[in-house]
Amino acid sequence: MVDIGKQVEWYKRMNLYVVYADAFRNGKRGDFFSLAKNLEYIKETGFDVIHVLPFLESPMQDAGFDVSDFFKVRKRLGGNEGFEVFLREVGRLKMKVFMDLVVNHVSVEHEWFKKAVSGDEYYRNFFIHTPVQPKLIEVEDDRWGKWARYRLNRRELRSRIIFLNQNGELPHWFRGEDGFWYYHTFYKHQIDLNWTNPEVVKAFGEVISFWGGKGLSFRIDAAPFAGKNLSNIREGQMGSHKVVRELRRMVKEVNKDGVLLIEACQPMYKMKKYFGSDEQPEAEMAYNFELMRGLWATIVSRKGSYIWKALRRTRDIPSHAGWVSFLRNHDELSLEYAQPKVRRLVYDSLVKNGVEFRGEYGLAGRTASFLKKDPRKIVLAHFLLASVNGACAVVYGDEVGKVTNRRYIRIDARDGNRGWLTETELGSKKAKLVRDELSKIFRTRLKYPELAVVKPIRSNRGKRNWLSLRYGGEGRKIEVFVNLSRKKRVVSLDENKKLALSINRAERKEDKIVLPAYSGVWLVGKE
Repeated sequence: MVDIGKQVEWYKRMNLYVVYADAFRNGKRGDFFSLAKNLEYIKETGFDVIHVLPFLESPMQDAGFDVSDFFKVRKRLGGNEGFEVFLREVGRLKMKVFMDLVVNHVSVEHEWFKKAVSGDEYYRNFFIHTPVQPKLIEVEDDRWGKWARYRLNRRELRSRIIFLNQNGELPHWFRGEDGFWYYHTFYKHQIDLNWTNPEVVKAFGEVISFWGGKGLSFRIDAAPFAGKNLSNIREGQMGSHKVVRELRRMVKEVNKDGVLLIEACQPMYKMKKYFGSDEQPEAEMAYNFELMRGLWATIVSRKGSYIWKALRRTRDIPSHAGWVSFLRNHDELSLEYAQPKVRRLVYDSLVKNGVEFRGEYGLAGRTASFLKKDPRKIVLAHFLLASVNGACAVVYGDEVGKVTNRRYIRIDARDGNRGWLTETELGSKKAKLVRDELSKIFRTRLKYPELAVVKPIRSNRGKRNWLSLRYGGEGRKIEVFVNLSRKKRVVSLDENKKLALSINRAERKEDKIVLPAYSGVWLVGKE
């Protein structure tokens, strides 16, 4: 039998743990030293790759996504010295690391922007800018969000308003001290870079050489927004693909094993384009927002059809490419570009247990809170995640059922998703119960890479409140059965199949599998 595990690239079958460097406290504070000490905990929970959320120098007006120095680790996180200690422990445990590479913008505190507004034309050209004040024509709504239309130099421009509280006189423009107007997609303290300038490309080559040379891979934040120019400021244009191709080239020059993970919450036909093609590849990985919404729609409606529809829509990608599946990211449960009925279903079902963020286009909050802290449903949600295609990503704290903490909220609703993991949270009886179950799920998942890459077949056992999928591998078959309802179900068991994984007290009884409420199993047999 061919070992399919050796055929599947590491990034397609990984279990990715998403965490801030200071998430684990070492006394009164957390840093890379304390994170290094907790890597064994992370690996034992079933994760072989770690994504460390922004840790570079920053004024921290947007959780580190406002970078002021691309080469320095924040001092309070242990500085570059602390990061090297962390990397050595990563190497000892044979894990891999992703870091965030923010390519769309920099902080107003970055030396590039400081030099620009002080009158240095060389650095002013690092940014999208104009000496003429744009004129706001109107703010309009469509099914995808809120948009601003501007007139500039006899040309009409249109751009989506990402944060709905950015409704000032000019939602996307900031007047610098030099009198020029600078474009920003997000907050006004995050100025957008001009990727049509070769000097910007060169500067990021140096950044990637520095970090990629240490063996890191990169999560590309807000990829569709990079590559704009003054004549076309809309997201998702061809310039963003040119940026991704350049980044891939740079990464492969310093680390052939390094990959790009793209954050691109866009309509599916646009998301797939960030993989490029077999002939002209772009990113290796992208977040599967379509499947994330399908998972939640299935959870709240107890209808497996939502997952199946999402799986069908996300097929047909290049051979080098793979999806990252997730229940939520570190920011929010995003409902951008969801079908209106799905958006309304998920939003209405979860908003009372979450925190409204960006109107009906997103919800802030942690997975356990969305699921009313019910351990059975928390385990079920992660079992569903592990049972579908793609690499799995889980945000720190979700493995122990950490809940949303509204006391953390300072700047916006996303702050409630953050905060430290305390000894009390990690050591409680409920936390241990959830972690034991999730550890079992993700450790077992690493043994069956077919689940990540093989297209499933929908089983003919289709019933209401039920999900069943079949995966065929090299010489073995995996069947997934999930009881989404509150009532017990029974499944006949072929004697040639073994029970590889069960959750929520599902058990084998002779030639049957008994599935209590919100339970599931993986059955493995020969093809």
